[in-house]
Amino acid sequence: MELHPNLVLYVIKREGTFLALGILLLLAGIVTPFIGAPFEFGAASGALGLLLILFVFGYSHIYCQVTRLYISEEEIVYEAGVLGKISRRIPLHMFTEAAVSRTFFDTLLGAGTLRIYGRLGTNSDMTLSDSKIEDVKAMQQAILDLVRELPPSLPDQYDVPEPGQPSKPAPVVPVKK
Repeated sequence: MELHPNLVLYVIKREGTFLALGILLLLAGIVTPFIGAPFEFGAASGALGLLLILFVFGYSHIYCQVTRLYISEEEIVYEAGVLGKISRRIPLHMFTEAAVSRTFFDTLLGAGTLRIYGRLGTNSDMTLSDSKIEDVKAMQQAILDLVRELPPSLPDQYDVPEPGQPSKPAPVVPVKK
């Protein structure tokens, strides 16, 4: 299963300001001939508005295509980035929690955010937002179902203490003088 941000939700939540600015510039370009402003001003603002709208939708489309959260046979993988790339992986046996959250605005739009937590610390945490809530809940359930199928014990090489439990002391190495 694979989860991507929804293009419409991403544009509304993340790029809404630029989209509104582009629409206003485009409208200014359309209205200027009727109010007696110079043609050059109208053409320039209309062209700038159209370019801004095209850029917002172009960038957003590419971002939503390359950003994904998916489950392989052994790990949960998050990949994102248009110019700079990021890739995070959590082995299934190191998974701790999959949380779904929604802001008030998310509830109005039917969106949700999926947060994945691992035992490797905050560098392994993953967050995918701006997806449809049905898809987010389906991915959460798929991850939980896969993790429930795993054997209950961790291999010795991944022996990580539970939160609140003391870690094993490091072996003492004698120092030669």
